[in-house]
Amino acid sequence: MKAKRNPTSIRKKLQRALLLVFLLTMIPTLILSEIGMGILSNRSEEQLIDQAVNSAAVFTAGQADTISAQISGIVQRIEQAASYTEYLYANPGLFTARKLKTPDDFSPDVTGNQLHWLPFEKGEEKDAAIVNEANLLSSLEPCFRTLMDHCPTVVSLYAATLSHVNIGYDKNVLDKQGIGAYNPDTANAGWYKNALASGKTVISDTYTDTFGRGLMVTISVPYSVAGALHGVIGADINIENIRNDILDFQTGVKDGYGMLFSADGQWICADVSEADAKAVTSADLLGGETAVGSLTEKPEGMIESRIKNEEVYISFDTVEATGWKLAVILPREEIIAPAVRNARLSWYVAAAILVFGGVLFLFILRRVNRYSAKLSYPLEHMAEQIKRVGDGNLDYRSEIDTNDEVQLLSESFERMTMSLKDYISNLTAVTAEKERIGAELDVAQNIQASMLPCIFPAFPDRKEFDIHASMTPAKEVGGDFYDFFMVDETHIAIVMADVSGKGVPAALFMVIGKTLIKDHTLLNKSLNDVFTDVNDLLCEANSEGLFITAFEGVLDLETGEFTYVNAGHEMPFLYRAATGYAPEKIRPGFVLAGMEGMRYKSGVIQLNVGDRVFQYTDGVTEATDANNQLYGMERLQAALNRCADATPEETLRIVKEDVDRFVGDAPQFDDITMLCLEYKEKYGKNK
Repeated sequence: MKAKRNPTSIRKKLQRALLLVFLLTMIPTLILSEIGMGILSNRSEEQLIDQAVNSAAVFTAGQADTISAQISGIVQRIEQAASYTEYLYANPGLFTARKLKTPDDFSPDVTGNQLHWLPFEKGEEKDAAIVNEANLLSSLEPCFRTLMDHCPTVVSLYAATLSHVNIGYDKNVLDKQGIGAYNPDTANAGWYKNALASGKTVISDTYTDTFGRGLMVTISVPYSVAGALHGVIGADINIENIRNDILDFQTGVKDGYGMLFSADGQWICADVSEADAKAVTSADLLGGETAVGSLTEKPEGMIESRIKNEEVYISFDTVEATGWKLAVILPREEIIAPAVRNARLSWYVAAAILVFGGVLFLFILRRVNRYSAKLSYPLEHMAEQIKRVGDGNLDYRSEIDTNDEVQLLSESFERMTMSLKDYISNLTAVTAEKERIGAELDVAQNIQASMLPCIFPAFPDRKEFDIHASMTPAKEVGGDFYDFFMVDETHIAIVMADVSGKGVPAALFMVIGKTLIKDHTLLNKSLNDVFTDVNDLLCEANSEGLFITAFEGVLDLETGEFTYVNAGHEMPFLYRAATGYAPEKIRPGFVLAGMEGMRYKSGVIQLNVGDRVFQYTDGVTEATDANNQLYGMERLQAALNRCADATPEETLRIVKEDVDRFVGDAPQFDDITMLCLEYKEKYGKNK
């Protein structure tokens, strides 16, 4: 009796397996966790940067559009004031002059919000034409007052003409010390000269108001009289609110902030103290001249820079109304702060995984020790039974009662051995049956082959013609068939047909079709009547729905007339000495056994001595190579013309070899059947 193996061996194997599994899972898990956390951290940084950059770009563009809209709205109102001025000149009779303050009228108690004009020095004689024009322009007061009421940022409005009429309307205290004659042509009045020179609206660079009202720009709009430029409407705009908005930007990043630059890169507003304003340059604010260059060269974009040893991203966009550049600065450290925190957290996660894995390992090890003993004996018993089955004893019976997977395994093995016994028994019977069917198919193949004319030369005593035929079935028995026979002493008939389907049913239907066609082919009966009668007979007993494509021809050996009838079959190839082999394009009729009552038409071809008829089934032209390409009519014609001088037997052999070369190792899917008839001499020539 074989000694029972020590149950602890399974326990040890399970312990070693558990340790191996633990090491193979936990260590790679930790490594992959760290790698994954690192990749995730890097990707998190990239995603956070991309998100911040994209958000900053959208934010910057939006703020730039907001500033541009504010400026554009004011520009539009100034341009409306210019249009209103042109209307004054075009329709002077519609307006009444208002009282204007002149240098003579100003005293120390003069305040703002008054329309005044300054074409002359105090006490100077006043030209009547200029006074009239000034009186006309006095009607601008309602327009100026309304514009300033709707635009709080407009602090001064004024008009200057080529005739040196100067009208002013100021929201605040006037500069009483400077009131006097003013000639913008000779004064340092860029707002006036630039607008007249360009003929369009001009927005000045920013400047600090001399009255202490903060950061300002001047908008100048030229106007025309009688189609010619005549003057300029100017407006001083306080953009201190825009400056405050920029300095108070909420960029979405803790230490992010905004700045405004002129089109040529000079900073307009930034978080710089008044004491440092003159010493600070744009390069200082943006981290170098390269950043300043990028800011001025592009309408919008993103710049990576370093400001005061801190990596930053600078998103900038153009304020379309003025050409200024609005920049938003985002510190990189603030952007990636969440990713840094996540990376630190990954170490804690890895440690937690390691501790949890160790506790889990100890727990599983204890459970394995407890149950391994219970598992060992049933498994050993089952192993002994399996060994008996392996030795050939299939009478296995399960005797394990553990109420677990081991019992299920034992019972499944018992069912398997029983199924194996049944399978072996059935396989023996099936093998015997298959051998019997194979033997019968061999007999059927021999019978089918014997039913077709297979002895060549077929008519050794006839000199008028030579004929040869062959069939290569795709299966043991095929559905193609050919036939040739003497109708009488001077007429030989040939038949080529193809039954739909393959195997035994097609072969049986072939036998019926071949027999009926031959029996109905009589000398005094036309071929069209032969196929008509055969079709009706085949339709009567066609429960399987098979059909036949068929071609029959009868050659008159005395005259060379070749009478034919075609029931859906391929067109034959005719060989003539002058043209070689070429397909004879004859119209096919309907297939046999397809529909009862069909009528068929016959035709006649005149053959000369030396001419040949080559007929075949679609297994030749539809032979397929490994690339699913068909052999086709063109290759068949070329192969036939290569053997133009060959006998019918050689012709069939050469064509078959050409088809085999084309097909190669691809399987044969259809029967390959061919027949060649050569008309060698007329009957009775040597008698």
